[in-house]
Amino acid sequence: MKKKLLLILPILGAALVLFLVFSSSTLVFAQNNGKVDPLLHASQRGCASCHRVVKEKGVIHDYTLYNEVKEKVPDHPAIDKKKADTQGVLYCLICHDNMGTKSFRNIIHPIHFFSSIFTQKLHGNCFSCHDISSKGQFVLWDEVKGKYGVH
Repeated sequence: MKKKLLLILPILGAALVLFLVFSSSTLVFAQNNGKVDPLLHASQRGCASCHRVVKEKGVIHDYTLYNEVKEKVPDHPAIDKKKADTQGVLYCLICHDNMGTKSFRNIIHPIHFFSSIFTQKLHGNCFSCHDISSKGQFVLWDEVKGKYGVH
């Protein structure tokens, strides 16, 4: 029992530190005279920070969620471009919230973490898409960014 406790204590301690750093202190820093604090890296978080139209070396690339689905998942049912562009991941979750093997969390993590574009070129990590709630749970950044004054 003591051995198990000694193994678990460092993990719980690390989780507590992460919770305190990313929930309470981030909230304090975020409320900086009505401005979004750069500590949040808000412009580097959420779907639209990567899934957008960009110009690289004079060539325009459409990486929007709508286009990614249209180009990479040809058998996907039709989606509304305007809703996909304005609602982002929240639009995806209308169907993919609880679909078993096609649930969003089961699809999206492997797609991103096995992508050298996400991990190496864009230096994506868990906080690119997520935030930690006051209860220490991962939540989608796009669902909670408003509490930080990000729109």
